[in-house]
Amino acid sequence: MKRKFCTEVQGVNTAVGMLAVGMLLMSVPIINSGSFAKLLVATLIIVVILGLVWFAIARGTYILIDSSQGILRISRFFMSTTLLLRDITNVSSVATFGGVITAVRITGRDKGGKLKKINTMSLQAFRKNEFKEFVDTLRTVNSNIEIPQDIFSK
Repeated sequence: MKRKFCTEVQGVNTAVGMLAVGMLLMSVPIINSGSFAKLLVATLIIVVILGLVWFAIARGTYILIDSSQGILRISRFFMSTTLLLRDITNVSSVATFGGVITAVRITGRDKGGKLKKINTMSLQAFRKNEFKEFVDTLRTVNSNIEIPQDIFSK
């Protein structure tokens, strides 16, 4: 059975919208220059960059649990990491961006047996009640995973 946990699109839309406002404010000198060609080029660049950022976050950030193959695949933009479900030891949270965002950290053993800590999606990026479903799915497949109860209150 495969279960995919994706980033909530509404949050991505908000973040990209804030980036769009910031980029438009930075293009004010181009608008004031009166050159339509420069404004058109700047607008096209901004739209392409924001489109790529939106696509990378909304479609390229996810966690896939494949219990039939016994793997957990974590995809962040264009980078992907795979762990065996039986090798996962801990799911915790860690504050990032000065404590504004709380990332889900998965700890597991790599092929060499060393502990590997991977920051996945932020808690805020999970859809409503989906984080609990994610944890329950992990516990179903691997009952030895340590998960602190305070992670649900963050």
